[in-house]
Amino acid sequence: MPPSRSSTRFISSLVHRHHTSSFASSFSPPLGVTVTIYTRCLPELPPEVWLHIFRFATEYKSTFHPFDFSLPKRFSSVDDGVDDSDSESSTISFMSFPHSRTHFDMRLRAYFSMMTFKLLLSLVCKQWYKIAQDLMFESIWINRPFQATLLARVLTSSCVSSPSPSASSSSLESASDNPFRFDTKGRFIKRLHIETRTMDRCSPEDLRIIINHAPCLIAYTDYRSIRRSVYQEDNTRSSPEELFNALVHNQSALRNLSWTNYEDLQFHRHLPRMISRGVIADSLEFLELTFCSSSAEIIRNNVFQQLSSLHPPTSSSSLSSSSLIPSSSSLTLPRLRSLKLALDNPTFSVFASWSLPSLQNVCVVSADFSYASGLGFCSFFGTHGYKLLQLELGHSSSVISEHVLIIPVADDLNNYHAAFNSRMESVRLADWCPNLVQFICSADAEWNWENPDWIAPHILLPSHPNLEMIGIRDIDKRLKDDMHTPANTFDNPFYMLLDQIETLLQRDSFPRLRYIRDLSYESDEMRQSAISQDVIDFWIHIIDLCRQTSVYVENFRGVNITQRNIHRAIAIKIEKNQIAESKRLMEESYDTPVKKVKEWVRLVLPRLAISKWLNW
Repeated sequence: MPPSRSSTRFISSLVHRHHTSSFASSFSPPLGVTVTIYTRCLPELPPEVWLHIFRFATEYKSTFHPFDFSLPKRFSSVDDGVDDSDSESSTISFMSFPHSRTHFDMRLRAYFSMMTFKLLLSLVCKQWYKIAQDLMFESIWINRPFQATLLARVLTSSCVSSPSPSASSSSLESASDNPFRFDTKGRFIKRLHIETRTMDRCSPEDLRIIINHAPCLIAYTDYRSIRRSVYQEDNTRSSPEELFNALVHNQSALRNLSWTNYEDLQFHRHLPRMISRGVIADSLEFLELTFCSSSAEIIRNNVFQQLSSLHPPTSSSSLSSSSLIPSSSSLTLPRLRSLKLALDNPTFSVFASWSLPSLQNVCVVSADFSYASGLGFCSFFGTHGYKLLQLELGHSSSVISEHVLIIPVADDLNNYHAAFNSRMESVRLADWCPNLVQFICSADAEWNWENPDWIAPHILLPSHPNLEMIGIRDIDKRLKDDMHTPANTFDNPFYMLLDQIETLLQRDSFPRLRYIRDLSYESDEMRQSAISQDVIDFWIHIIDLCRQTSVYVENFRGVNITQRNIHRAIAIKIEKNQIAESKRLMEESYDTPVKKVKEWVRLVLPRLAISKWLNW
């Protein structure tokens, strides 16, 4: 707590009196020597220093970060005029970027604990309260509808209660439309994260007010958490298009945008027009687009039939000259480094026409697996694939195989295997992405019965000459599912998962592979707790195979997994079992005397109480 000037003067006066009295009584300077004692007020820490101290004290130290990514340091401090937007540290990696709804309760608990600590800091004194406002409103997670309503009221009330000197009554009425001329609390908002339960979504009117009062917004995230009406919108001000326009026309330079399209069927076509009109085209570094299931279903029925009937192009020239990409959909995002798509083939065609010179990381997560061999998918990777360093295909390989097999090609409804081979041969990710270094897949790859001795990490990327790291998601789910396999089916219940990882170590397919990373937190917990002997044997086998091929196995934190870690987990489990067994034996040894005492108390104590009551 910074001392006030009155307190510092009082302390300095006491120090001065003490020094002069003790100095005069205990020491007399020699003749001709003058001793001068200077006293002054103790210096106060400026608010900027206290703000940095508060930031270090309130950093998230939990395993689960409340948000998908942390704000870069240049966003967390006062703008000093230095632009380091080209630094590699600001690039979002999907190795540490979870999907939506992942560990929702744990992340929410971490957010509440940290916000409680920030609130306690703000209640120490008035000066700390003013400084802590920046921390309190910097990162906001709306997980209930009433929270958005309360925040909108707070921002509106602060806007009206502290107007500028030149504000008039008419300007106060339009505070929600033009709040930038007011000193509002919304200027502290850097990140707005909207993630609620499925049946408990927020009102778009409240979000529109919050966005209008946040002129310094840097990150906006919406994970299917905005309430939509089944009827026609009466208030166009809170429509999806107007809400998106409010974001792109905000005075802030928005860096990270996660947008969910709910009901606009032509969103993928007029998206370039809306972004180009705003100010975020030159500042956007991360973009995530998600289509709701109803919108994606209608788009697929209306548009994809035309795309799937065409054969994918086989050369880069034909990819760039696709007639399906309108010339008006071109857009330039010079700083976009990470792109996450939960879309379909038509939108891939639109993205293929965009100019993305800084693109490095791409994540594709979709329930519509038709893009796997469609023209949009091929056009996108044929245009931007050579720039990619990291790629994630977040879905099941088996679902892609089934979807491709049931789609007729060239009116041939019987030759399913020929259709599968022709379509998969046209998908050449290794050729389109020659500089790919990291690849992320799922652990649910199924057998390829045409080549049963080979299980690729993903059916669309069976090999790559320059791949150095492969991240695997959902290993915990695969272990739990295979753990319930009947014992007479396989000697090892994790036989198929073990073979899948063994194929990654074949130098013919991945000659430069150096790291295999388990991206599952639950899998790390199962490994550290030594949940079963089968799990222990599985990881010991994996570590032995990787040691033979000079490949490192890492957990979700990027820490190397060794035999020593497995043996340490086994030793800890044995020690815990021994402690539990000794505790049980002690309880059994005292079981008989304790039972006798309890029975004596139950029988004797009521009789003593009744006799005493009768004598009284």
